[in-house]
Amino acid sequence: MIPTPCIVCGHNRWESHLDILLRCTGCGFVTAPPDARLNGHALYAGDYFKGEEYLDYLADELFFRRNFRKRLRHVLKWCPAGRLLEIGAAYGFFMDLARAHFSVTGYELNTEAADHAREAFGLEVRTSDFLKAAPRDVGGMLDATVMWDVIEHLADPAAELDKARRLLRPGGWLVVHTMDIDAPFSRLAGSRWPWLMDMHLYYFSRRTLRCMLSEHGYNVVWDGAQRRYLSLGSVSYTHRTLPTIH
Repeated sequence: MIPTPCIVCGHNRWESHLDILLRCTGCGFVTAPPDARLNGHALYAGDYFKGEEYLDYLADELFFRRNFRKRLRHVLKWCPAGRLLEIGAAYGFFMDLARAHFSVTGYELNTEAADHAREAFGLEVRTSDFLKAAPRDVGGMLDATVMWDVIEHLADPAAELDKARRLLRPGGWLVVHTMDIDAPFSRLAGSRWPWLMDMHLYYFSRRTLRCMLSEHGYNVVWDGAQRRYLSLGSVSYTHRTLPTIH
């Protein structure tokens, strides 16, 4: 079993979940075993956005923008303007929408995606280590930070959450989106759930994500489900690349 404490509750006893994952017996948090975790920097520097997790992220720009418009509306309910940081900016689609309301900066490991964001939209997207960022690197203290489908990939989510909090102004906002392993469809699908992927290190539920955010100094004011738009090609690709679980 896993030799380190749970990153959510600190408990150190684990049970098998869907044969390939581990579930904390203390809080229910689910993780990939340590020996199954991939090197994130190597993964995202390659074909992550084209042929790995995504069929072709850039070709699905229309669908991503529709999703990001919905998410931006949620952000604007709480924070209508100011300085915004996106962790995991990909090709810059969300930042391009958000800059109508915010001064925006992003971090992205994939150099091809970051280059596209800079060249196509003139965005400031950094490929350096976010954990080493100082306020001057993001233009000053932040009013909002967003993480869209990123936290499940991070080698050290706790460190990233702490860093994000230190860069937020008092009263600033963190908005996180990730898949919910305890959602009805997830439980129904079991080992056929589409989001069981090698590049996902951690699997949060609403409850375990709320708990982790609270433990790291955040006051959680809302959680809820959001539907997303997907192209037919992406849907078929996701199902074609499901892992085999025995």
